[in-house]
Amino acid sequence: MKIPILSNWIEKQVEKRLQSRGILLEKFFKEARDAILGNDMLMDAMAKQRVLLLKHNRKPIAIFVSKEVFEDVLSKVVAPSCAQKRIREGKSPLTDVAKVPVYVSSLLEDAALFVVGSITWKSEVNNDSHE
Repeated sequence: MKIPILSNWIEKQVEKRLQSRGILLEKFFKEARDAILGNDMLMDAMAKQRVLLLKHNRKPIAIFVSKEVFEDVLSKVVAPSCAQKRIREGKSPLTDVAKVPVYVSSLLEDAALFVVGSITWKSEVNNDSHE
């Protein structure tokens, strides 16, 4: 049995908490993007990889950064504790750059950043193309 007054109060408290968490996440998202865009080495790497993709008529679909880059971003930006684990594990994007999501990858060890591009698969059997 629901008690209407108590139920409404609980719903409002949950809604307020979700709104405040959303505001924190949005602020972090923007500050993380600014930290990445402010790093000349990362911007140079993104630009070079984008040129390579464009030469092959491929569009960037995701950017992966190393854990070291993520730690560097965290040293400049305060990340909500609720998001840090998901971002660190690559389950949620860190931010986006030009509408391309940026993820953290523990597999990225030899480079600070890697841009993944779209690809067209061609079947040898029936010569079909699939994106």
